[in-house]
Amino acid sequence: MAASVGCPTADSAVFEGTALATQDHWYGKQLRALGERGFCAAGTPSSERYRFTWIPSFHPSVVVLLERETSQARLVAKQLSDPGGYEPRTVARDTVIVLSESEWAELTRRIRSTDLWAVPQLEPPSTAMGRDGAQWILEGVRAGRYNVADRWSPSPDGPYASHRAVGELLLQKSGLVPSELVREY
Repeated sequence: MAASVGCPTADSAVFEGTALATQDHWYGKQLRALGERGFCAAGTPSSERYRFTWIPSFHPSVVVLLERETSQARLVAKQLSDPGGYEPRTVARDTVIVLSESEWAELTRRIRSTDLWAVPQLEPPSTAMGRDGAQWILEGVRAGRYNVADRWSPSPDGPYASHRAVGELLLQKSGLVPSELVREY
């Protein structure tokens, strides 16, 4: 069933009003250490924005934002200094990439292929989190609608393959994480 909702805007709880609210002690802590807040809080009602958060157990967390303000589109990426399964400290690396119109179009087309606006926010319990792996969290805001999809180490050939493919593409585009490391998760 479609899970898209209006934008949660709280600054203190990153995922307030979503199915991920109970994970704020972990996910929210990682995002706040990366300088992030509730995703809708920074956008305008007409903006189209996406945020991909990758929280691996034994490597630093990464956030990749795609945003378009007026005529300029950009990718902003940040990586923490410490592994995602532990206490986050500081941003170790960051980058900003101005995107061409064709790059923006291709990236947003790929994100839309995940059917983000209709997927459940959480995986069914039978496929939920395991011991070691990574959280692959994709958020989107478009025309005032918001949705988030949280997947644990999605398989490249499983039911969430498009979710994984988008995450891999955004991590690769950021230049912050080697592709061979991403494949481990």
